[in-house]
Amino acid sequence: MAGNAWEWVTDWYDKDYYAASPKQNPTGPANGLTRVLRGGGFSQLDPAGPPEYTATFRLDRPPDTVDPSIGFRCAKDAQPLDTTPAASPSTGDTATEAAP
Repeated sequence: MAGNAWEWVTDWYDKDYYAASPKQNPTGPANGLTRVLRGGGFSQLDPAGPPEYTATFRLDRPPDTVDPSIGFRCAKDAQPLDTTPAASPSTGDTATEAAP
């Protein structure tokens, strides 16, 4: 994720948000003036230097910012795996059938 392109994320930017945010999956503030970029691209957009090339570094920019080193990633929340045994097609039994 780091170093190829800056990636837009859905979060609005607030420099103080993460000091009091939930520890699990913080979603960012409800609104703001700038959006978050993550990952660091091939052109340096911030004077932070090497720290900007980490997945945790957040950079704020207005949502209408255009730059060849900015992109986005299509993603979907993962659904939990169903760990219950599947029913046998011949008997409906969840136990493994012995081969004939």
